[in-house]
Amino acid sequence: MANIANEYLVKRGSQTFATIASLFSGVRVLKIDGFTSVGKPINIYTAQWVNAQEEDYMVTSTVTIDDVDYDAVFRENVDLAITFIVSDKYGALDVRQAHDAFVAYMTDGALHLKSNYTGRTMRCVCLKEYKPTTEKLQRPSGKNYIIGTITLHTLDVRDGNEPSGGDTPTPTPTPSGTVYTDNVYDRGLGAYQSTLNNTFIQHTKVHVSVVGTTLMITTR
Repeated sequence: MANIANEYLVKRGSQTFATIASLFSGVRVLKIDGFTSVGKPINIYTAQWVNAQEEDYMVTSTVTIDDVDYDAVFRENVDLAITFIVSDKYGALDVRQAHDAFVAYMTDGALHLKSNYTGRTMRCVCLKEYKPTTEKLQRPSGKNYIIGTITLHTLDVRDGNEPSGGDTPTPTPTPSGTVYTDNVYDRGLGAYQSTLNNTFIQHTKVHVSVVGTTLMITTR
């Protein structure tokens, strides 16, 4: 496991994003699992009959484009597992106190967690119990540490966009004035244009293109 100091950032409420290491002296993130996970579908149903190999299949939600219905699949929000270490080796004056302060910050209500590795920002809340996995205290200086894993449940999924304070993602400015379909969020359909493109790619009447800094969505 790596000592990752600058790749995961966090904020609560109206705060600005800051690295966990800068907010809590002595705390280092070792890894976070779940940023790229995909939850299981919640509106797909199948049934198999005793006298047939082929199963019945149904998606309960659809979207309509040009009078044509397409499946709209919704999935469970995933959990993030944050494995961290608190140690006087990394500057904690009191390892137990630093550990308790960090755990309280991460578990007392909703917060936003950002990964520079995946370019995603998640709004999360802790719904599960927590206890340290390893405790080594009252050792010589530099050898005291606590290791633990906090599980946070994601409240939404943001594909590379930082939150604006509400529940709807706000597009992040792209370099050199370029507009990309994965930075355009359709409030009506509740998805990014890149996701909708994948859904409707077989529909020949829908065409998406970029003209300068303008995203053009047309029908043919």
